[in-house]
Amino acid sequence: MSESNCDSVEELVRKSHRKVRMDSKTFDYGPEIDDSEAYENLPSLGFIHGSFFNVDSLLAKPISLLNKKGYLTATCCQGHVPKQINPVIVLRKDSPIFAHRKQRDNLLKIDDDGNYHFQDAISGYILFDAKYELMSLPKGFTFYPKHEFKHIVWNISLSKKNNGEIVALSHQELYDCICKASIGLLEWVEKLSVNNALSVNNKPLQGDDGGNTR
Repeated sequence: MSESNCDSVEELVRKSHRKVRMDSKTFDYGPEIDDSEAYENLPSLGFIHGSFFNVDSLLAKPISLLNKKGYLTATCCQGHVPKQINPVIVLRKDSPIFAHRKQRDNLLKIDDDGNYHFQDAISGYILFDAKYELMSLPKGFTFYPKHEFKHIVWNISLSKKNNGEIVALSHQELYDCICKASIGLLEWVEKLSVNNALSVNNKPLQGDDGGNTR
């Protein structure tokens, strides 16, 4: 798919940052926040007046349904399209992000100068308020190490192989991958059995005291 026939890079970046406001007691999601507001004011987005929180638009349905089924969430992210897509990240072993990237990203090579070349990626995640016995996960999703049954993550590579070469995805291809992951997540959530002990109909959920931030 050629980007010339799709949204502009700037629009794809904005689309990937769009938020929806969700009620923190009932987990009903409301109107989408204007994309320019969401994109330009990312640091200020969060709990709104204690009664609503903002959630990435592509995760609104999965997060709403998870909470209604009794799987209470704490924070989440769908993954976002960067303005500049670099297929490879080069790091020294003493880099503060080295351990994280070694765990998450595919190592391509170590050059003669001792630099590590990783196939770069973005991540999405859901952090739950507690551990839940999730016996299966969507394809491509994993538990975050040390937070098993509480923190699920999914990684989306910024590149693909083309005739044996690592080449960057287009912005449209990356956005399509984010959408595909969100759809897979929703389909999985729809099949999850209800956690009756904590479902929205059986227990008051944290909310307007600001204690359940996302």
